[in-house]
Amino acid sequence: MRGGIPQIQIKVVSTIYHIGNEDGQEVLATKNANLTNRRFTPADHLRLQKEFLMSAPISLHKSSEAAGIHLRKSGVDLDNLPGMRVALVADVTGSFQDEYFQGHVQNAVTRLLGIAMHIDASKKMDAFTFANHAHQLRHPITEKNYENYVQRHILDDDAVHKWGGTYYAPVIHLLYQHYFPTLTHLHSAESAKAHIMSLAHHGGGFLGGLFGHHKHETP
Repeated sequence: MRGGIPQIQIKVVSTIYHIGNEDGQEVLATKNANLTNRRFTPADHLRLQKEFLMSAPISLHKSSEAAGIHLRKSGVDLDNLPGMRVALVADVTGSFQDEYFQGHVQNAVTRLLGIAMHIDASKKMDAFTFANHAHQLRHPITEKNYENYVQRHILDDDAVHKWGGTYYAPVIHLLYQHYFPTLTHLHSAESAKAHIMSLAHHGGGFLGGLFGHHKHETP
């Protein structure tokens, strides 16, 4: 909570897997840049689908077990946690397309669910995506449906707008709508701007100085 506004933490992951040398990173950067500048051909799609099928899936049981050990070693008291919610906010922009077809995003989902099972009482994750538009996926991620979740609920769902540009604001407002329904002034860019201007007009102080609030002189 900061300044009376609940904080939503979003960690943007540009590359899910680690490449151990500088040359590899340069190749990946060029590869991702090329993906944003051209449309995928049927041959590209087939190649990436094969890579996806060849990628070794991660075990949820082992992921959850490892997450529990790491959390406890980090001093987290798993038996006395405050109420917490865990959500997946997935980047579906054009530059991230390759990560999906190679299976890295699915593996990340499995690892995150392993953590959520320890700190979210519901033992599930709500899922959101962002590119030009933001979406909340219809089905939360659970122990029963996590396998091939990315393929079924993101890649194969035409309702999810994919491979566009990078716009963070819409998904942040969508998260506030979902988790803080009473804070309507944070549910859209327009309402947030109107709220800030109202504070500036009536409050003075820092906001008043920032937004040019001045007392009206009596004629």
